[in-house]
Amino acid sequence: MLDAALRQALLAMSAEDQRIRKLVVERYPLGGAVEPALAEEWANIDRHNTARLRQVVDEHGWPGRSLVGNDGATAAWHLLNTLTEIRTSRGGAWSCPVRPYSPGS
Repeated sequence: MLDAALRQALLAMSAEDQRIRKLVVERYPLGGAVEPALAEEWANIDRHNTARLRQVVDEHGWPGRSLVGNDGATAAWHLLNTLTEIRTSRGGAWSCPVRPYSPGS
């Protein structure tokens, strides 16, 4: 059964993740140190998304299409690929490299 509220939450989390990453790339196209306030905002978003995705997986298992629809499942996959590490209370862990936003990708 589709969980519309969870779907919306995942879509919002993914949109916020992309917003902050694009902002960092726009302000620092050549890399370098990110201003402290922006770095803290980015870290806070990552911490929130990591905790929430961990909670979703702990409560529901992986949020696939049958639970959150195609776009919700895609949002969850996107989050998994941008967050540096996700750990579940079941003892499993996924580690993914952070993939910086690249125009045209």
